[in-house]
Amino acid sequence: MPWYVLDTSLLLGGKDPPRDGSWATTPEAAAEVSPGGKDARRYDQWLAIGLQVRSAADTARDRVEEAALDAGSLGRLSEADLSLLALALDLKGTLLTDDHTMLDIALRLSILSRTVNSSGIQGTLDFRPRCTGCGRWFDTMPKREECTVCGSPVKAKPSRGAPAASAPKPPGPGTRPTRS
Repeated sequence: MPWYVLDTSLLLGGKDPPRDGSWATTPEAAAEVSPGGKDARRYDQWLAIGLQVRSAADTARDRVEEAALDAGSLGRLSEADLSLLALALDLKGTLLTDDHTMLDIALRLSILSRTVNSSGIQGTLDFRPRCTGCGRWFDTMPKREECTVCGSPVKAKPSRGAPAASAPKPPGPGTRPTRS
């Protein structure tokens, strides 16, 4: 019987679960459910119909963190996100989520996934630090998240294959450079 690892978007979203397998979530994801109210009642109903709260092996967690670090998206994942990915990897289950960063890491680790309310993703996307001022790309986030060239803030951006530590591209043919 297959395992389905449920993100809170399915637990609290009112959608029907897949009926052909067992369901699991993690203590970190369960902690996202606010006590009392509609969400807590819905979560209690999940527990009553067989939802299991489990933790993944440390080795699975390490693999997830390594994949997220390689993709540059570790900072975009919460503890609950990391734990759910690790559990899906550990159980060889299907991750049910709408979180695009989680779907990206699942794809990188060959974890089966399904979405709840969205169409999902078309492929993976790497994030790398880029200066918001001069546009310089960095291999790693500079200290104080500040550009070492111009001093502007550095943010993680989709890299789209930009070469490491490159300067902004010069204007193409037929364009005129602007004067400062």
